[in-house]
Amino acid sequence: MKLKKTLLISAFALSATIGSFSSQAESKFYMETDPATFLMKGDSIHFKFSTDSLPHWRFGIGTYSLELPDLLVDLNSDNKNEGWEVDITRGIGFFSEYYFNEDLSGWMLGLQVSEQKMEVVSKELGKAAEFTNGLAMASFGYRYNIEGTNFYVLPWAGIGYAKTIEGKPERQASTYDQDPWLSFMTFHIGYSF
Repeated sequence: MKLKKTLLISAFALSATIGSFSSQAESKFYMETDPATFLMKGDSIHFKFSTDSLPHWRFGIGTYSLELPDLLVDLNSDNKNEGWEVDITRGIGFFSEYYFNEDLSGWMLGLQVSEQKMEVVSKELGKAAEFTNGLAMASFGYRYNIEGTNFYVLPWAGIGYAKTIEGKPERQASTYDQDPWLSFMTFHIGYSF
């Protein structure tokens, strides 16, 4: 229920922001997805916008889910070889991106603030937990516009800090160790309107 409330408030705030920018300057809208999330038994969709009144900048909201690969889970030695299945069952994030080129191509620096609903299960230990993490992540990437189309590709990498904000006792009781620092890399495919 809390996630639905957060989603509703976020959508309202984003539409109000878009509306205020749209009335003052020309805006452009974008839709993106992360193909890697589908390969990891999840999904993703991101809606972003830019406006002439803030050249070099893009802002947006996105939602995603995925099952973390064992390689990422086992990076934390406390979780290694315990058979943890770790799912981000739903993440909702706000994004801001600064591009060095005014046409929003080339190098960019980004910031993401997200809430992630997590579920962990260890078949070896017979333990499970559900909890919610807050995440702040800085990123950098490079946007390639596909010539003659409205499509683009945006590979990026980031480093972030995650903190359990709900369900910490359940997570600790499961013995799953939440590493606060994390890194991630992927690419988005997008379309500009």
